[in-house]
Amino acid sequence: SIMFKKIWNLYKKYEEIIKYLLGGAVVAEDIDSAVTIAKKHGYRVKVVSLDGQVVNPGGSLTGGSSVKNSGILSRTGDIKVLENEVKALAEKLEDKEKELTEANEKLASVNAEITAARAEITTANEDKIRTLGEIRRVGELIENIKKNAKVRVVLADGKESTETAQVTLVDNKINQKSNTVTMWATFPNKNLELLPGSFVTVQLFAANAPDGQTTVLPSALIMENGKYFVWVLNTQDNIPVRKEVRIGETVAGRLIILDGVRNGETVVVDGTHKIRPNAPVVPVDAEKVFTRGDR
Repeated sequence: SIMFKKIWNLYKKYEEIIKYLLGGAVVAEDIDSAVTIAKKHGYRVKVVSLDGQVVNPGGSLTGGSSVKNSGILSRTGDIKVLENEVKALAEKLEDKEKELTEANEKLASVNAEITAARAEITTANEDKIRTLGEIRRVGELIENIKKNAKVRVVLADGKESTETAQVTLVDNKINQKSNTVTMWATFPNKNLELLPGSFVTVQLFAANAPDGQTTVLPSALIMENGKYFVWVLNTQDNIPVRKEVRIGETVAGRLIILDGVRNGETVVVDGTHKIRPNAPVVPVDAEKVFTRGDR
């Protein structure tokens, strides 16, 4: 602040007039400074700002310039306008944050659907590969049956026919209910052993397995989730180890193992349900358990 005595030195010729008009007034740079000065002196003096606003003794405000954005009153209005603008911008920001949250939730949902779809595609491809492999295996089996299998006929009196039939046709569809395949065979019946209306038992067999092929009894086989396993004994301590195998056709009552077990390994063919992990077993020769026709 500046006391009027510091001002009238510049205009000495108007000394008397200034004294009359200002008296004991204090001059301040702006209305904020004027209010501060008046408050400091307990609102007992008059304080005038350079733009003409007056803080009267007692604290009342009068007069002043009409220039915008000057003085405490006009600034209060500006602050109110700015506060409203800030409030509006905050509301817009809140709306945008909500939109962003919703967009992120939708994106997460879409990503989850994409992940699930990819998993389904992977599963479908795996199923397709397994199905194609099974179709190929069945096709090979059918061709092998048509080429090598023989049909033996047991007559009603329990005697075997002296002749065998040849498989001539195999259906390419599997009966899902009975898990069987229909076959047709031609029986020469040169000795007239088959009579019209007679009941017979038909048996499908192959005389010999291919040379060097590993075979096991069907009772050794364990099926889980479309895969086949057998228990093989460790040669050192007779602890059973489960191995996955790939099987072929049945020849003379035995399953041909295409892969997974080697010739000479000991395979458990009976009591597989009693096996416990890492527990040794006492092997018994299959010939002592099964008859020759079952081996």
